[in-house]
Amino acid sequence: MTKDFNKKLVAGLPDANFWLEILNDFDKKEDNYQRKMRAHKILSLDSIINDNDDTLIDLIPADALDPEKAFFDKYVIKSLIKALNTLSEKDRAIIASFYSQSKKKPSRHKVAKNFGIDDGTVKRHIEKALIKLHKELKNKI
Repeated sequence: MTKDFNKKLVAGLPDANFWLEILNDFDKKEDNYQRKMRAHKILSLDSIINDNDDTLIDLIPADALDPEKAFFDKYVIKSLIKALNTLSEKDRAIIASFYSQSKKKPSRHKVAKNFGIDDGTVKRHIEKALIKLHKELKNKI
């Protein structure tokens, strides 16, 4: 059911498969966390588990999945997708193309070449889109 919801959420977006993959990954992590919690039936993290007086909290890695953070991350991504849907199709395509580049620093020139427009036009589209996204997300995140 969640996958269908995610598909509806990203429908019509450029790079929809990219966004769908991110949402599905968050769902998978949350499902794994819930399954582990049910399977282990953990009652207390302070429970002593061996003769060395080790507790469960001692065994949890510092970077373990935090359900609150996972929920917040998913909320942020869903909010961003909704905000992206408020952009014009061209602005959305330019933003997606610009920020989905594999280089550390995206290239306006490469985007301009792909769209057959000049660098300045790409810059204006990006600035306009970022301002609109900022307004859309300002009170939501």
